[in-house]
Amino acid sequence: MKSKSKTSLTAKEKLFCFFFAKTQNGRDAAIKAGYMPLTAERNAAQILQKPASQKQIAAFEENIFAVKSARAGLERLALGSINDAVKLAVSPKTTSPEELDKLDLYNISEIKVKDGAYEMKFFDRVRAFEKLAELEAENEEYKAGDFFKALEQGASQLKNTNE
Repeated sequence: MKSKSKTSLTAKEKLFCFFFAKTQNGRDAAIKAGYMPLTAERNAAQILQKPASQKQIAAFEENIFAVKSARAGLERLALGSINDAVKLAVSPKTTSPEELDKLDLYNISEIKVKDGAYEMKFFDRVRAFEKLAELEAENEEYKAGDFFKALEQGASQLKNTNE
């Protein structure tokens, strides 16, 4: 049996860290990473105690947060309301600075004042939907790859038990 260093992680341990960052469930992450279900909890506990795995999990969580934030921003651009922008355009001179701070102007990419009126350009909703579709396609590819990998591991384990 290989001795495991506390400073480095095996590929299987890194995979565990990835799944743990996504699910926050040690047993499920261990099983998805390829550990046997009977020892999954023990393996998870051992991996989680390593400082290297804690750093790896934090890095994965940071990336996952960035992707979720990007998705939320794109959804807001694609589906967000323009009511406050219209309100500002209709009554630019009567909008106080306090009211202006409360307006949701997230969908506006550019504002110009022209002849005392606001000229606004909005972010392209179609492009935001396209980017969302790309993110979803990447997510589906990942899920499919994960499914086929699990299927392959299961078949391999069945083969080993039958021998």
